[in-house]
Amino acid sequence: MQTIQAQILATGDELTTGALVDSNSAYMAEQLEMMGVSVRRHVTVGDDMDDLVRALKEIGEQADVALVTGGLGPTMDDLSAAAAAKAAGVELELDEEALAWIETLFRSIGRNLGRNLGESNRKQAYFPQGSVRLDNPVGTAPGFSMIIGKCRFFFMPGVPREMKRMLADQVIPRIEEMLEDITVSGVRTICSYGMPEARVGELVADVADGEPGMKLGLRASFPVIQVKIYARAESKMGVERILDEGTDKILDRLKNNVFSVGGRNMEEVVGLMLKDEKATLAVAESCTGGQIAHWLTSVPGSSEYFVMSAVTYANTAKETMLNVSRKTLLKYGAVHEETAKAMAEGARQIAKTTYGISTSGVAGPAGGNEEKPVGTVCIALAAPDDTYVYRFHSPFGERDRNIKIFAMNALDVLRRHLQGLPPPSWAREYKP
Repeated sequence: MQTIQAQILATGDELTTGALVDSNSAYMAEQLEMMGVSVRRHVTVGDDMDDLVRALKEIGEQADVALVTGGLGPTMDDLSAAAAAKAAGVELELDEEALAWIETLFRSIGRNLGRNLGESNRKQAYFPQGSVRLDNPVGTAPGFSMIIGKCRFFFMPGVPREMKRMLADQVIPRIEEMLEDITVSGVRTICSYGMPEARVGELVADVADGEPGMKLGLRASFPVIQVKIYARAESKMGVERILDEGTDKILDRLKNNVFSVGGRNMEEVVGLMLKDEKATLAVAESCTGGQIAHWLTSVPGSSEYFVMSAVTYANTAKETMLNVSRKTLLKYGAVHEETAKAMAEGARQIAKTTYGISTSGVAGPAGGNEEKPVGTVCIALAAPDDTYVYRFHSPFGERDRNIKIFAMNALDVLRRHLQGLPPPSWAREYKP
């Protein structure tokens, strides 16, 4: 079955020197992956004409599609258009429409340059002969598309906001047209939590056996493990059949550890369930320092169900903000199931919400002891019917990893409760 092979080229000295992290390439690869396009290679080249021309020619011989970012600005080190022209053996030519658009843009932002537009900005209106201009509605640098060798190249700005808009509006639709002439493809992402990557890999290893149009991939995005199903067929119906068969097998293997089919993250899944139930939530955090609240409020529309967050590090804050009794704190300490229980119940009562969740633990790297080593966390869920309390121990010593896994554990406890599922296998339920 014929497929499209893609490569990604990121340009700029700021990338090769490490001054900037190349987030564009990861984003573009993910978008191509979701379309079923195979990304075979990522290349990064600095602002050097010879290196750029060499890279463009090499990619032109190897790939069917290439996405290029950077080098479209007005400065002397913005070389993409000139390098593309040289690689293809053509000249640069002025695009009058692009020039008029750039002039209008400068006037609209108060730089009344008009016909006196500087030569450096006029440079952005020059494109290789035979190329197709890609308009940029959110910046001054238009992109362009052209063929070099056997490959269709798409040149986009290096500014992430501008690249993403151009990719969505003008590049992806053109690649989809190319795909229609070859085959139909699709990708489905299944997100799981609660098992290590190696175990997930073992359980799903043979899912694609006997299905030539299916391929599996695993991606660890700590602390979540994603299983991706890649499908190719002669029709959309065939792709859906392959994706559905793969999904059913994976759900059967991973069971309650799967929290989403389609790629939604945990906070989105929990938010949708709260919204469907017309329920509300308050959060009381100690060791997670606001991580749960940050994740929840990053979801658009979270104000419909998220009411309050209290980060109560000190015992005095737990007393004054959550009504945790001093007696409880003196008897059990900050890291204990009884304290977590009182925190969750206090948050729920004060905010008058359907649910309250809390975390209290030792994120590390210091602060642990023999009874409560680094990685210990107590999580409580105050629900209308009862309060459920669990203890968990993380194997990690790094603070940032523990904070993330503690926060994810809390959301997973809530998710399972909302779905009517048993507690996760990692949880040791507290029964006073």
